Amino acid sequence: MSRRPLPTRPMSLRTQVFLFVTLVAVSAVGATAWLSVRLTSSQLDRSLAAAAAQDWAFVDTIRLYGQNHGIWEGISEVIYARFRTDPHRQRIRLTTADDHVIVDTEALAERTARPVAARPVEIDPRPWLALRWTDYPDDTARQRRVVDAIAQYRRTVGVATCLTRSWGPVIVERDAEDVPRLTGPDSRADPACHDAGVTTAVESAQDTATVNACSIPLSITSRCLDKAFTTRISEFSAVPVKLYLGAIDLPTLRSVRGPVTIAAGGVIVVALLGTAVIAARIVRPVRALTTASARVADGEFGARVTVGGSEELIRLAASFNRMAASLEGADERQRRLVADLAHELRTPLSNLRGYIEAIRDGVFEPTDDVLASLHEEAILQQRLVDDLQDLALAESGALVYHLADLDLTDLVEVSARAGQAAAEQSGVRIVVEPGHRLPVRVDADRIRQVLGNLLSNAIRHTPAGGSVTVQAVADGDDAVVTVADTGCGIAPHDLPHVFDRLWRADAARGRDTGGSGLGLAIARRIVIDQGGRIEAASELGAGTTMTITLPLRGH
Repeated sequence: MSRRPLPTRPMSLRTQVFLFVTLVAVSAVGATAWLSVRLTSSQLDRSLAAAAAQDWAFVDTIRLYGQNHGIWEGISEVIYARFRTDPHRQRIRLTTADDHVIVDTEALAERTARPVAARPVEIDPRPWLALRWTDYPDDTARQRRVVDAIAQYRRTVGVATCLTRSWGPVIVERDAEDVPRLTGPDSRADPACHDAGVTTAVESAQDTATVNACSIPLSITSRCLDKAFTTRISEFSAVPVKLYLGAIDLPTLRSVRGPVTIAAGGVIVVALLGTAVIAARIVRPVRALTTASARVADGEFGARVTVGGSEELIRLAASFNRMAASLEGADERQRRLVADLAHELRTPLSNLRGYIEAIRDGVFEPTDDVLASLHEEAILQQRLVDDLQDLALAESGALVYHLADLDLTDLVEVSARAGQAAAEQSGVRIVVEPGHRLPVRVDADRIRQVLGNLLSNAIRHTPAGGSVTVQAVADGDDAVVTVADTGCGIAPHDLPHVFDRLWRADAARGRDTGGSGLGLAIARRIVIDQGGRIEAASELGAGTTMTITLPLRGH
């Protein structure tokens, strides 16, 4: 016989939160520690490289050397001089754009090559043409000056290159457009450099054609001429280079492993303690809510919960308390409804039973009057049941409405004419105030049902000789219908209950004179379902005014 496995107990929320947050914390701290150890060297390297990149004076020195000499031969002396005077002995590596090494100080130091910065400083030795437009009156003069500047720089670079290779001095100054030109010793210092850099006829033609391309309308701009200048001098100027800088004594992984390990351990401990505290703070109010929910599920709707902590938990507790209060109110209303129904049905059903038993026992003869009385009582019970069904459908949203575009003023007049007979029988006068057309979109039968209920209530509570005034007017985007009587009115403490189910202002009234007590509750639901509202105002001894507000069509 196989043994049934024992049911596993689900993990508590506290444990789940604790394990989850702990896993996240440990993973995050472990990953951070690993990355810190792995990237410490490169981070320090980048920091020093970034600091070295700010040494614009050294960068500018290299740029001016290439700009003035036209070649990178001899730049090693400049870089070695900087390396020898640098107290940090940073590694300096100069390469072309395609990583061909020009100078590397590691070769001078005769040591194993150390890493350099991942991002080099890019140096473009080509000069920029600082052409001032105000110095040249027209486009032709500007173009001619650019052609002359190209030829001037070609000559300067050619002679400077020749002098550099022959170890001659190169002294350069800049003209008004910031174009380098030789001063002091020039090609005369070395006869071999006499013809260096002289612009040939072919080169002159190419220079002129490139510059004249800027003669196209709307294209003679400083940017166009600058581009033409840069394009032509790129053929003979020094090539752009990349400057790498690195530090000498970078910390090793071993030197940072200890502090990082201690820091990681401390963070893990703090994370574990914090997680435990957070889990406890979360689970405590959750347990309180769970207990209160169980009480509500068992029918104890008066259960409430009070929790502190975060704003979210406080809002959750408040929502639960509102839900419990709503359930408690609904339960109380249900109890009252059942009690009211029992009270409403007990007396008429007892009367029916008594009459039927009396007829059966021969006490009463089943005359037409007796049968008519029994039939009337049965009709009253049927009306009460029908009203209850309408109210249930309305409150559940299942009441069907057939909306149509119509004139509310016509509905009011039709309802007033329908109630005229009952009013005359009670000695009450119905007055309909004339009004304008009020277009609305409503269910005509349901609105007439509401108006009929209001009129019947007003007639019932107005003594003979009184009046009921009905009026329909427009108020902004709404149509407003008022039914005002000159009856006995409603006491202020009773006014808030007029729309409650099975409520009557005069508890002594029966259903034969006071109605079922459901009409106003049904009327309120019908008006609300069609986008309106119904309100009651009354003064004891002076009368009551019922007001219906419905949106006009198109609003």
